[in-house]
Amino acid sequence: MIDYRAWQFWLAVVVAVEGVVIGIYSWITNKDKAQAKDIKEIKGEIQGVENRVTKLEAGSISHADLSKVYQKINDVGNDVSELNGSIKGLKESVGLIHQHLLNSGGGKQ
Repeated sequence: MIDYRAWQFWLAVVVAVEGVVIGIYSWITNKDKAQAKDIKEIKGEIQGVENRVTKLEAGSISHADLSKVYQKINDVGNDVSELNGSIKGLKESVGLIHQHLLNSGGGKQ
């Protein structure tokens, strides 16, 4: 006679193992799909950044533009030097006037 209980046990074991194998397979394939989706999104973002950098580089400042800015900065520096010299001259003049007024009694006679 055939022992159906033994067959039933082994059938249950096979079904359980099959369920575990299918679960593992599903988990791995879903993980791979999610990673592929993430990689695709990242590639899209990188492409967007590359496009933005390309646009920025196309409209970037050239050496000629920088030389104009440097020339204007040098002009401002020269003007400040001239003003500094004028202020020193005024300081000397005010000092002389002050000294004269102190020596002459304050201008009150």
